[in-house]
Amino acid sequence: MAEKKPIPFRIKGIETTQFALIEASFKQDCEVELAVGVPISASDDDHAIQVSLNIQFKCESAPFIILEVKMKFEIEPAAFQTLIMTKKKKLSVVIPVGLARHLASLIIGTARGVLHERLSKTKFYELVLPTIDLTKILEEDIVLEKREE
Repeated sequence: MAEKKPIPFRIKGIETTQFALIEASFKQDCEVELAVGVPISASDDDHAIQVSLNIQFKCESAPFIILEVKMKFEIEPAAFQTLIMTKKKKLSVVIPVGLARHLASLIIGTARGVLHERLSKTKFYELVLPTIDLTKILEEDIVLEKREE
């Protein structure tokens, strides 16, 4: 069995791409639901993986808080090359599930801070992003097919 080597990376950028507070959609006695998405993409041009976190707090299926945060992670070039695979003449970037979960956990913490700051002077100031079980969202390696150039 091949030894798994660590994949060195650094945070290259953080961006809050969407924030909306729709107070009219919130009702006082509503059971708040949380919808979470974690889209992941990669770019071999700059040896980077981008992880987004899309969150919606919902009341009776209507979102009242929408937040999207993106983080870009620069992967050491030699380590990034180990993520590129060829299968049936198709090139793919394969992000190991452990790495995907680690990067996603970093963005969740970042999003929790963004949410706290954005809600600090609103009636939702006590609302906190709960813990998120990434093992139920990211269950296996992420395989991203490279586009033909």
